[in-house]
Amino acid sequence: MLEQYWKAHAPELRAFLQKRCQDNIPIDDLLQEVFLRAQERLHQLQDSNKVRAWLFQITRNVLMDQHREQQRQRRHLAQYPQPEPTVQLDQPVNCCTAADCLPVLVQQLDEPYRKALLGTAYGTAAQKEYAESMGMNYTTLKSQIQRARCQLKTYVENYCPGLLSENHNHPNCCSLRSK
Repeated sequence: MLEQYWKAHAPELRAFLQKRCQDNIPIDDLLQEVFLRAQERLHQLQDSNKVRAWLFQITRNVLMDQHREQQRQRRHLAQYPQPEPTVQLDQPVNCCTAADCLPVLVQQLDEPYRKALLGTAYGTAAQKEYAESMGMNYTTLKSQIQRARCQLKTYVENYCPGLLSENHNHPNCCSLRSK
């Protein structure tokens, strides 16, 4: 039943979110959260004629939670100094080790993905602990980490092909250039 309602209203919900969100917030993650909450709370829907209003109320609640989450993340991240990138992707760099390239590439990730990756995979917190400390849904965090890894893999393939080969002295090894 929810799937039918979702198909009917998801494009409208997406447009609603896009108008109200900053560019650095992944709309797909928010939509996923709306769907999960709707699925969890389907038993609370009292009038099937008011599905649209019910879905929009859930969407507004997700937006408010996202805003609160961003505030918590800012406070949490303010406790830890963030490394500044030493190189931008538009500057050529010659390096042939993961230790040289990966910090630069991680800094190029979209902000929510970079924070999720640094806070878990490269930080000291377990994913569930990090999600709880950020007031974030665990599923959303896992999705952001997966997207961060995919983005990072693309950067490595495009800018540091030598890291993927056995010959780290590849002539184009870690040549970071603009896209």
